[in-house]
Parts: sequence; C-alpha cells; structure tokens
Amino acid sequence: GLPAIAAGIYCQQRFGSKPLQVWGFLFIAACFFLLGGCYSSLGPKSTFGLYILLLFSLNFGPNISTFILPAEVYPPKVRSTMNGISAAMGKLGAIIGTFIYQPIYDRYGISTLMYVAGSISLAGMIISHFAIENNIGEGNYDTATSDATYEDISQYDDDNENKEVGKLGNGDNSL
Repeated sequence: GLPAIAAGIYCQQRFGSKPLQVWGFLFIAACFFLLGGCYSSLGPKSTFGLYILLLFSLNFGPNISTFILPAEVYPPKVRSTMNGISAAMGKLGAIIGTFIYQPIYDRYGISTLMYVAGSISLAGMIISHFAIENNIGEGNYDTATSDATYEDISQYDDDNENKEVGKLGNGDNSL
C-alpha cells in the first residue's frame, strides 16, 4: 500500500522512471521466485511475511512507473492516444493473466504458478531495460516540446473568445 507507493515516488524522483521500472520488475520477480521455491516448506507466518513483501514489491516499481512512463516516452502530438493504447495493452495483459493462471494452478500447483509469474516479471524487466531510453525520467528531455507556441495558443483563445463552449466547427454547429 502506501509505504510502497511513498518509497516508489521517492525512488522515481531520485533515480528516474526507467530504473524504477527495471528494478521494480526485478524485485517482483525475486519475490515470486522466493515464494515458488519456499512455499511448501514455510510456515504460515513466513508465508504471510513473503506475501507482504510481494505486495510491497507490486505497489513499489512498475505500479508507479506505468503511469509516468507514457507521459515521458511519447511525443506531445500522440501522447494522449499512445497513453490510452498503453493502458489498453496493460488491461489486455491482465485479462490474459486472469485466464491462464487458473489452469496453471490446477495442473501444476502454486509453486509453478509463482515461477511463471516471476518469469513474466523478468520478461518485463528485460523489455523495459532495452525498450526505454536511458535518459527517460532523469530530466534530460523536454516533455513540453511541441510545434505549438504560446502565440498559437493565445491566438486560438482570442479567436474563440465569444463562442459557446461545446460547439463544434465554427460555432454554428456545422462540422
């Protein structure tokens, strides 16, 4: 919950979004592999402790950077569209996970399921490492870069000053 999110925000501001994403996935993978390897030999208190560590890891890294990275990675002209597509792909992954986890659990058990989840987290770490530029989230880029200038924006405001809000086109409901 909140302690993991606070730690994640601190690390994102100190180290950047890419390291938070990469190290967060590694932390999640380590927790899943630890649970997979030790699940049958642990007592209830130790298992509960590992689940708390897993929940911390799930809220720490990619949970935060997933919302930050699209704003940092995509250029302003396509940022909103690509942010939506990125969110949709995340939802698609959640749907796929929902359908594959139960059959894995039923056929192979909880330890194998934990190993599969850890492997998926490692894949996320590797993809993040190679697909995200190194300077993302470190202040070495300009997120406000756009072809629109202040004059363009203020001219638009002046042109539309007397038009009703919500009208399309030139204010006469024509497209």
